[in-house]
Order: sequence, then C-alpha cells, then structure tokens
Amino acid sequence: MTDEDLIHQTKTEFREGFNNGDPARVLRCFGSNGFANLSDGMPSFWGDDARRMMLLQLEETFARFDVELGVVIVRTTVLGDTAISSGWHRFVLRPKSGGDPLRRRERYFEIWRKDPADGWRIHYYMTNRELSPRMVEELTGNAALRPDPAN
Repeated sequence: MTDEDLIHQTKTEFREGFNNGDPARVLRCFGSNGFANLSDGMPSFWGDDARRMMLLQLEETFARFDVELGVVIVRTTVLGDTAISSGWHRFVLRPKSGGDPLRRRERYFEIWRKDPADGWRIHYYMTNRELSPRMVEELTGNAALRPDPAN
C-alpha cells in the first residue's frame, strides 16, 4: 500500500468510529502525543486538551445522536513523513429521542504525520461549515466579503 492508501485507510477508521458511536476508534486516528483541534464553532485546543475536548464532544454527540458520516476526500498530498489532506465531512445526526435528523456538511483540512510505531495519524485538524456554492460573479461587490477595516 502507498502512504496515501494508508492515510485513506485511517480516514475510513475515522468514519467508522463515528458511524459506530465509538469515541476511542475516532481518537485512535489522531496523534498519540497530542494534536491541534481547530474545529468549527469551538475554541482551539492543543495537545492533551485537544484529546480531552474531542472525547467530551464525541461522548456527548454519541449519547444524543446516531451518527452517519460520509467522507469525501478531495486531495491527499504526501511530503515525506508529513501529508496534507482536505475534503468534506457529511453528517446526518439522528436524535435518539426521536425527531427529524440534522444534516451538516463541513470542509476539513488535516496535516498528518507518519509515526514509525503508530503509522499515519492526524496532527492538525481544522473544520468549517460548508456554505452553498456560489459563483464569483454573484459575490463581486458584496460588502460582507471585504476585510474588516478594524482588523
């Protein structure tokens, strides 16, 4: 298997961890010496705090929802013992208490490192919510896209 195949195999484990409500399986996909969790809508967490916060988030999510995760990998580029991967996560969250499912699609960007003992693991994990596709021409002149002069 190529390094790219091995990364995609670990990403499959990530997906299956979500789909089986298994926080430990998800966390095994991340670096054992800590990682950066830059998830959408959350403060940034690093190292052991990132692992603890992700575990709490996963436990809370799996307690409330049955999760179906689909992963779309757009590109994975291997650069020696480091790799960059990006794509989309598509979540369907079915409330265990009943009711309509919630759907969420997010973009992800990950930096992976190859550990001789653990193989490929995610060390930087960044997500943000996907927005509806738009044409550049539709957004031209949109004040919301201009930089904030206060920053």
